[in-house]
Amino acid sequence: MLNKPKIRLTNQRKMIMNFLLNTDKHPTAEEIFLAVRNLLPQISFATVYRNLNNLVEEKLITALDFEKGPTRYDAKNNDAHFVCRRCHRIHNVKGIDTKKIIKKISKDLKSQIETNTFYFFGVCNDCLNEIEKLKDDAYFTQNKKKK
Repeated sequence: MLNKPKIRLTNQRKMIMNFLLNTDKHPTAEEIFLAVRNLLPQISFATVYRNLNNLVEEKLITALDFEKGPTRYDAKNNDAHFVCRRCHRIHNVKGIDTKKIIKKISKDLKSQIETNTFYFFGVCNDCLNEIEKLKDDAYFTQNKKKK
């Protein structure tokens, strides 16, 4: 996977890729640095950040950059993502055949797609439940004061 001619397979890159491939979360550069530093105590944040940029340039990982919060990274490049506009958590969306969509668009446009992003924005279930609870609490408090 990392044996592309433009990028050398260093121990740091192996550790970063291994961490990203084995997480379902979408960590920030700082979170990746803290995890990799446990295995390579001498690694610096600058080294992790530089390697993340190199891996993104080589299209081996994806930088998930949304309107709020820090950039997050994903090594599973064919995922679709749902981003909660309230808590900013990122969820992988299962069941969407992104490869099929890319193939169809490439065929229809007679073009080669080099990169893609599938983002859906809204409010996640946890936040919806929290909003409902706040509404219920407000209703209860308001009705209690009327009595």
